[in-house]
Amino acid sequence: ENKPLILDPGWADKKIKSFHDYNAKVTLTNELIFARATNVWNQLKQGGEFKSLAAKYTEIPAERKDNGMWGELDNDFLKGDHALLAEIKKLKPGQFTLPVEGDNGLMIARLDGFTDDGLYILSRIFFQLPMFIEIPTKEELIESAHIEHGEKKYKDLLKILKENAIIEFPFGQKLFTKEAK
Repeated sequence: ENKPLILDPGWADKKIKSFHDYNAKVTLTNELIFARATNVWNQLKQGGEFKSLAAKYTEIPAERKDNGMWGELDNDFLKGDHALLAEIKKLKPGQFTLPVEGDNGLMIARLDGFTDDGLYILSRIFFQLPMFIEIPTKEELIESAHIEHGEKKYKDLLKILKENAIIEFPFGQKLFTKEAK
């Protein structure tokens, strides 16, 4: 079908409002996650064992299995997370940070030691933070809808053409041995 995209007059406004509503929920969720991380941090301060708390609370399955082991990291790897790197630089082996944002989440990082070449050996208890939606302008949203509509029409047309294509091989032989993917 070659139908043009027709959007209701209030479509973009409703969509933008839904983005704002989502971001408001993300804010509340983040507050809950910060509270959860603070509770774990308080358990650590009161003598809780880092490995067992990491195994219980970290939200990255591979790190949960490894009792919070994050890896051997350097300043270059951590430089994008300024607050996290600043906190790690203050630590002595065996010490841990306050809950701090980094690596697209919230974590309590522990400095386990250093490698011979000066890398940080780090463990962490990681809490996933939901991502905020970057809210587009009305014009950007409408343009995006038209692009998606055009792409869908193109894919639908290709599908119809493939279904209706009659391919004849010269002399009854296939010229290509592999099927197209």
